[in-house]
Amino acid sequence: AALARQAAEFPFAHVEIINCDAQMSRHQDVFGGGKAWGRMTWARVFIAELFPEARGNIVYLDIDTLICRDLSDLYELDLTGKVLAAVPETRRDACRGRDDIWDSGLMPPEADVYFNAGVLVLNLEAFREENLLARIVDWYRAHREQATRLDQDTLNALFWNRTVWLPARDNHCDGWLERQLRQDASDAYWRGCPPQEILEAICDPAVLHFWGPRKPWKWNHRPEGRRYEQVLRETGLQKGPLPGTTAVRRLEGLFFRAYHSLLRWVAAMRLRRLRKRDLNLNVVHLQRRAGSPRTVCA
Repeated sequence: AALARQAAEFPFAHVEIINCDAQMSRHQDVFGGGKAWGRMTWARVFIAELFPEARGNIVYLDIDTLICRDLSDLYELDLTGKVLAAVPETRRDACRGRDDIWDSGLMPPEADVYFNAGVLVLNLEAFREENLLARIVDWYRAHREQATRLDQDTLNALFWNRTVWLPARDNHCDGWLERQLRQDASDAYWRGCPPQEILEAICDPAVLHFWGPRKPWKWNHRPEGRRYEQVLRETGLQKGPLPGTTAVRRLEGLFFRAYHSLLRWVAAMRLRRLRKRDLNLNVVHLQRRAGSPRTVCA
């Protein structure tokens, strides 16, 4: 109720609280919780049922996300023959320590990409016409001991080959600002996405995803935490200091602000070099194509 009242102050905003207890209780024996994320993480698989009048695509966002641009293109995304769209989190040949995703036997042997389910574009018609909820329930019932990431593991195992891959900027974790320093720009992938996509996401994210234990609505040194705090204050959702704020942490924040600004500059320079390299490669390719007929004739 408090959130709905807050949203009423903005003419462009509307909040509707939807109770999904009835859907969850039907499958209590399967989705009973007991793991770190709790049973409400499963609510996303009921979306087609919870919004019976909706057609086409629907965009799902985790609660710890921040939208940074217009997402209307996601609603217009062509998902014909597909179940969903998502951003790759890791790949079999670039997982670096996440081999358990494949070694556990959850993913089919031919699957080489694993996506993050914090931002999804769902094909509502596919969920309804193919009764995908029943498949999800059956799969998890059979693999619940191994599926440590609950619905994310389930959706990946079932629909990895019926997924449209979104660019990294559509589900970007700000941890990449520092992680980029440990990555080689010549690699084909940085875990799930090409280096250029990650660097573009750092410089201009579409959806920020604050996954991990440190959430931006409490004091922390996350690279994009200040952006989240600014939105909280602009919308009136945060009046005083963030929980956990101290004088010492404010001083630490000055250092981290400068440090993160430097890292953004590094990312921008690396992105510029990658784009220049690709441009040069394209020019060489076109020159070779243009020169090949003359070479043959000679």
